[in-house]
Formats: sequence, structure tokens, C-alpha cells
Amino acid sequence: MATFEVNTLVDEADYGAEINIGTAFFPIVVPIGPAISLREAIALANATEEEDTITFAAGLSGTIKLTQGAEIAITSDLRIEGENRITVSGDADENDTLLLAQAFPAR
Repeated sequence: MATFEVNTLVDEADYGAEINIGTAFFPIVVPIGPAISLREAIALANATEEEDTITFAAGLSGTIKLTQGAEIAITSDLRIEGENRITVSGDADENDTLLLAQAFPAR
């Protein structure tokens, strides 16, 4: 289980290199800059095979307005803990979808 901490309200996706962790289907996406956006944190969590947690940096509050294209796909077990400090809004691709979550079988 990994924990990824979001430390910016900016919707950015400045990914760095993709590192193959065994198959082409599970690359690890490494952000370039020091800021980790919600979009980047979800991409990092999707690259693991275990349940992960996304948290938000202490003092970070406000609205994350999604502006970077398509909705954010959640493709692995993920817990997002926002403590009611974060709101997600936007409709970058104009289809009224913010997050696209895939269902997983119960363990």
C-alpha cells in the first residue's frame, strides 16, 4: 500500500519518464516537478497493484478545477482522503464526468 500526497490545487499532468515494472500494462508514471496534482497522484496509484491512499497536504484547501482534457480514470483500488477540505469541479472534455472509476471484485 502506497500513500501519495497531493500538494497543489492545479490540474497538471507534467509526467516524467515511464518505468516498466514488469509489463507494458503497469508503467510507473513519475511527475517531473515538485508539485503533485490529484491527476498525477491518481496516475501513480493506478500504476501499483495494491490498494493505495491519496491524501492532501496540510493546509491545502479549496477547489481543484479539472482542465486537462479527459476525466481522470481510477483503475485500481484507491482511497482518497480529503477531510472535506477539497472540492473537485470542472468538465474539461464537456461530458459531465469528473472521475471515471472502475469496479473491482470484493476481496
